[in-house]
Amino acid sequence: MKFFKYLIISISIILTNFGLISNTGRLRVSIDNQYIQTYKNTIGKWVLYDKKNLNYYATEYETTVEEILRINNHNLKSKKYIFVPFGEKYKNDLLKKGYGRRILEIEPNKLLWPLENLMLTSRYGRRFHRDHTGIDFAAPVGTIVVSADMGTVKQVGWIGGYGLSILIQHPDGKETLYAHLSEIFISVEDEVQMGQIIGLTGTTGISTGPHLHFEVRYQNIPFDPEDFFPSGYFRNDVILREGEDGIVIFNNTPDRIKQMPFL
Repeated sequence: MKFFKYLIISISIILTNFGLISNTGRLRVSIDNQYIQTYKNTIGKWVLYDKKNLNYYATEYETTVEEILRINNHNLKSKKYIFVPFGEKYKNDLLKKGYGRRILEIEPNKLLWPLENLMLTSRYGRRFHRDHTGIDFAAPVGTIVVSADMGTVKQVGWIGGYGLSILIQHPDGKETLYAHLSEIFISVEDEVQMGQIIGLTGTTGISTGPHLHFEVRYQNIPFDPEDFFPSGYFRNDVILREGEDGIVIFNNTPDRIKQMPFL
């Protein structure tokens, strides 16, 4: 038992040293924005693929054609968006301009809200004489949706009335569903991180307007998602943000990066 106790302490120390857990015991999570995003643990950005020569994207983002092909599995056919990894200088220039991702601190056993700006329009429970098995957030078409936790992509595509949707399986057995999307950026069996962009909001399927429908399931039984979120999310008085050279900086001013529809 002592061995496991020391193992847990050692892992916590390592995670703290690497900045993944703060001194308060909370997880530090980077939230993808419209300027800096992640895919397969690589920093870059999803861009609309208008069939330009790949040299154009390589030059624009100071990377290489080989890196673009590698991260997209050498398959660009029929793709509307492709992921372009950033060159180191391009990424650092974004950080110097103040476009670094937000870094939130949340309890390790909680989920991350899937949208940056929240407008809750419908809660879990009975609605119009039927069960509403998740919660709804109003959002303009094209708003960034991020994964609520780390996990493995279980299903993507059209799911009945949910429209374009993503189902992610998490290590503790929970599943999260993101529905009525306009775009999906990930594939089945992809490993995703908490805070990673996975798609864009839309109004596909049975929908009365642009919004995100979000569910939490365990053994295919839906639970109230609000029970899994940190209550402190709405406190915006102190913001952590990525800074130049990877340094985390504090910013007590209003956020420079407004969450606008994805471009």
